[in-house]
Amino acid sequence: MKNLRNFIMAFVGFIAVAMCVTSCLSNEDDSLSQEEQKRYQQIVSGTKQGKIRFFRQQGTRAYNYQQTVVKYDSISTDWVVKADSFMYINRFPVYALDSAIIVNKDATGAEADKYRSLNKAIRAMKGDYSNGYEKLEAMYAIPSKGWISDNYFQFMISPKTIERTINFDGADHKVYFIFYSNNGGAFITSTQQYQASLILYAICIDKPDIQNNAIPSKYFNFITITLEGKSMGF
Repeated sequence: MKNLRNFIMAFVGFIAVAMCVTSCLSNEDDSLSQEEQKRYQQIVSGTKQGKIRFFRQQGTRAYNYQQTVVKYDSISTDWVVKADSFMYINRFPVYALDSAIIVNKDATGAEADKYRSLNKAIRAMKGDYSNGYEKLEAMYAIPSKGWISDNYFQFMISPKTIERTINFDGADHKVYFIFYSNNGGAFITSTQQYQASLILYAICIDKPDIQNNAIPSKYFNFITITLEGKSMGF
């Protein structure tokens, strides 16, 4: 079980490779019918309770380009997985995404001040329930039969973009928190254990346009969010 857990938590690291392999090797025999997809979604469906954890990359003292992943926040929550390809994370803490914005203490200039201001404004939402939390909706699906094992199965998760109006740098701005569209998760049928990883891919200002409106890479830090829990009653 411990090895399985380690595999699941590392799953996000090779999700793109898995998708490529699945795409190359899939055929009609490997794909799931609508009835089979529905059956597995009914198995995983229900309310889950557990922890949502936030991890950021942090440079070492010796070399800034050498990154270590550090947990910086964790809260108890619940999420609902439905049998219609949708799931909802209740009380998703938007304020915890402030750590995606990194501005060195000695950084100066209008750009540095702008993103430092946004970082503080996001964290300040913690005290505002209506803006600081989100019922985060996502779609999920099992790509093929190759993602199914005897006692667990894996799935892809695609969260919707979170939109907020935030006052920073002297004005109100639309801010878009955009997640990687191909995240991974798994469900252990025998223990009803659910685990998943999501990646915050970009934060955009004024327009959800990653190419032109995303926070520059020098100020942005990818955030990994993990869900770990069990079905209620287990």
